[in-house]
Amino acid sequence: MSLELSHEWQEVTGASSHDDCYTELAAAVVKQACKDYKAAIHRILREHDHEAALRMKADVEKFFRSAWFTMLCDLDGEALMKQFYDMEFHVWKRRFQR
Repeated sequence: MSLELSHEWQEVTGASSHDDCYTELAAAVVKQACKDYKAAIHRILREHDHEAALRMKADVEKFFRSAWFTMLCDLDGEALMKQFYDMEFHVWKRRFQR
């Protein structure tokens, strides 16, 4: 996943290059949220009422819709969530159609 810092983040932190530690931190936060979201969806598709996965999904969705997420990167949180859900659903569906 390639992430670009939002202009707001660059202004607030003074970050200017992709080698900057703030850029790496922002990218790490977003990447971890993506991993958590993917894992939560995977678990929910297998076990619909898994409480921890449902909580994780809700927390990450809140993050993806937040101003902080918008400040960290220029990705569309709603589109990202849809992409992860579609991808995980496709994998789940393919496994159970065999």
